[in-house]
Amino acid sequence: METVLHRYVGKFDGLSEPAYIITNSERSSYSCPRFWALEYVQSMDSGEKSKTLSYGIIVHQLLEYFLASAKDEDRILSLDEMIDIHRKTTPDLLEKEFDGNVDEEFQNHCMDNIGRSLIGWRNNWLDIWSKWMVIGVELDVYAPIKNADGSNYREQIPCIEMTIDGEVYTRPARQGEMKADANGDVDLMLSPEEIELLQKAGKLEVKTIEMPVYIAGRIDVLLRNREEPKELAVLDHKTTSALWKYEKQAPFDIQLPTYAYLVERGANLGDMGDLSGCKVTTVMYDLLHSKIPSPKPLKSGKLSTRSSCPSWVLEAKIAELDL
Repeated sequence: METVLHRYVGKFDGLSEPAYIITNSERSSYSCPRFWALEYVQSMDSGEKSKTLSYGIIVHQLLEYFLASAKDEDRILSLDEMIDIHRKTTPDLLEKEFDGNVDEEFQNHCMDNIGRSLIGWRNNWLDIWSKWMVIGVELDVYAPIKNADGSNYREQIPCIEMTIDGEVYTRPARQGEMKADANGDVDLMLSPEEIELLQKAGKLEVKTIEMPVYIAGRIDVLLRNREEPKELAVLDHKTTSALWKYEKQAPFDIQLPTYAYLVERGANLGDMGDLSGCKVTTVMYDLLHSKIPSPKPLKSGKLSTRSSCPSWVLEAKIAELDL
């Protein structure tokens, strides 16, 4: 039996037995049990595209491209190279993200805001790159959840199992979809896709399977200290209009420490070289402002010194106005 998760298709073929896998994104929804049940058990989807989420996805895809070159060539692209890639690539990413139905105002915002973000992003990354070498980009990593004695934590998982042309398809049962009558016969509420599968199924069973529980995550960037090669760092990109909140919530963050655990105890790191004895000593947010403020001239023609925009944006405006 092969373990498959939608976002990580083909990533778990190294497991020795079927496993129940939760993602870090899934765990973040546990504070609201109903939300978790609707999204991750019932697989419900509103069908609406969030522009905020789509903006972050597009930025992630661009940064992945830039940092792949940092990994392969050990250099940070020039600003002109980044801007050129952005102008050529971002419109296509938007078309794909919105199935060809892109809002013009949103597209203009993405082109303008990302272009300005890259100036500050590159300045910051030159500092990071001087100390840290990029050794991995967009890594899908998983590791078992452990008991206190070091053994793998296991759970009894109610499952739906179909046998189709000799192949076994098994998934966790969803809440409220199984009904048993007085004779023990089970009635199932299945999706249209699964009903089509069921019509081909030679066998259908409802059973409970004991499985180890794993956690999986996608690490944006893994870095190695240039002077201390046994020291690693995990970095995660974030796009937000409120940069301050990440400093405020950093002491309570569980995502980056989880990624550190996955690096030190996980699988799928075979192309990283020898990481034996390495420790994740540093975790970093890579913050990009999703709505960079632009300074506006005062009635006097000068610029306010209290502008909340980034320094490089203010400097560019000063140069533009010849102040």
